[in-house]
Amino acid sequence: MTIEDFTYPPELRRFVHFHPEHTGPTPENLQELEQLLSEIWSKKTGKTASDQLVIEHFKELCGLGEEWVAEREQRILKQMDKKQTIELAFNAAPECRPGRPSVLTALVMNTTPWVFREIRIRFDSLDLDITEHAQPRPIKLLEGHDVLPVYLHYRAPYEAQLATLGVEVEVCDNNGEWQAYRSRHGILLSFPGQDKAPFVRVRTTGNTPSMAVFDLPRGIKGIEGGRLASMGRHAPSIEQLLPIELELESERTRVLQAKVAQVQSAANTFSGRGTTLSRALLRSLNPEQAPERIELVSRPFMVLGRYNESTDVCFGDFALGFVPGFRQISRLHCAICASGDGLAIMHASMHEGSYTGLNAQKLVFGGWQRLESGDTLDFCGLFQLHVAVSWSAELDFADDLENTHQAEELGQYLLEVVAMVKQLEKAGSGDLKNNLRTRYVNLKRLQDKAAALNGVDKPGLMLNARFYREDSAQQRILHVYLPKRISLGSSRQAGVMINAPDVVAQHAELQFKNGLYWLKNTAESGSVGIAGQGLETEETLPLTKGDEINIGSARFVFEAY
Repeated sequence: MTIEDFTYPPELRRFVHFHPEHTGPTPENLQELEQLLSEIWSKKTGKTASDQLVIEHFKELCGLGEEWVAEREQRILKQMDKKQTIELAFNAAPECRPGRPSVLTALVMNTTPWVFREIRIRFDSLDLDITEHAQPRPIKLLEGHDVLPVYLHYRAPYEAQLATLGVEVEVCDNNGEWQAYRSRHGILLSFPGQDKAPFVRVRTTGNTPSMAVFDLPRGIKGIEGGRLASMGRHAPSIEQLLPIELELESERTRVLQAKVAQVQSAANTFSGRGTTLSRALLRSLNPEQAPERIELVSRPFMVLGRYNESTDVCFGDFALGFVPGFRQISRLHCAICASGDGLAIMHASMHEGSYTGLNAQKLVFGGWQRLESGDTLDFCGLFQLHVAVSWSAELDFADDLENTHQAEELGQYLLEVVAMVKQLEKAGSGDLKNNLRTRYVNLKRLQDKAAALNGVDKPGLMLNARFYREDSAQQRILHVYLPKRISLGSSRQAGVMINAPDVVAQHAELQFKNGLYWLKNTAESGSVGIAGQGLETEETLPLTKGDEINIGSARFVFEAY
């Protein structure tokens, strides 16, 4: 028997393309694989040289070996024991200037695919001159697999000295939950004095390996050629980095979470505010500054339909129209379904000559088609919508069968409603109208149920999706699917761009959580207001229908619809 004609047992086939260094195995599945190999070998009667060759070839394909497995398990168990969600590493040999201001550099790495909302780092030392204002500013929105530097400004001692340094880290995850960490071992800084080379030696009291041995996770963005790209040629190389082990502080975490819960509770009870909604309307009082009509939908099945300007009525969640001749667009024209791994669109109109186009191709009635960021939707040749999706990580999309089935179920229900509308147009009756009304209300209930099942407002990957126009009506309407959050500001990279002189690049953030829409001030204190109440920097308040909002000098009204 040769390797070429050997058929691997079914229980091993799933491991043939198993590359542990890429997938990040657990000790359990490594042991499972080694055990399977041993069992298969023990069942071999002859234990011939060819059998041995096959087993060794399989191990080589999988990148396995007894020493490698044992060493890898120890690393994994060590990481699991730390319960560390981020990596923190110091420049192990930074330059210092005796008696003068100096800087210590640390890299903060997000090794997960999630976005951390905020990371606060605080240094303390009895031996160094560190002033309160010298503490690093909090890191806002550290993207998945991203890395950012933080700096500690201090005054270096004149004489040779051994100083100790402590690190406290507070991390707010994608769901708004805080965790508190502290460096497991003491951090020691050996200062050379005035007559030696001006470099500080940084080490820890534990036997911390170098970063190269510590395994910098694959896929970390921002590191090019072993250096942090944003810091240029003066950045330390990976081999010069000293990883800092963090351990979870249970009591400080409990206090921190209780404090956050108290603030959120106060916000929830502020004047009894907050209207439970799964779709809403943000109206701009000055269409030259922002789209006049910003439609917000926070349930994963969205119906797009014709908008009647004279009656201000729209069947769907997103209003299509605002151009002459829009009657070619149906009242229930198409649907978009969102799941954890993307968007899909289905054309639902039965009107003759009516169509929905995707990237210059007409969609088939009743069939789902994947929708990607950068796609262009065409509605009967009247206008186009451009698709922009924001994610909390770079993704390798995979099919989600559960959400696919849900999209098909809701899509079929919508098509039944469309068929009833068609019948009503031909020969209307009281019973048919009542039946249609009941079916349409049930569709809305199904949408809300889908929102609960799909994790809208829960940790996930999609932050928002925008459907925007570039024609003469672009300042009239913007459609936003909002499962998590979207930024508002003057930057072109903002989810909702506001053109007002006193609005900064990232001025505010609109969030959806716990069935409510919230507004957060990410600019100066008082530069965002709700119902006459100025918000402090980083303060968040829930929105109540009828609220008047100011973002800088731009004014909006929040409405249910």
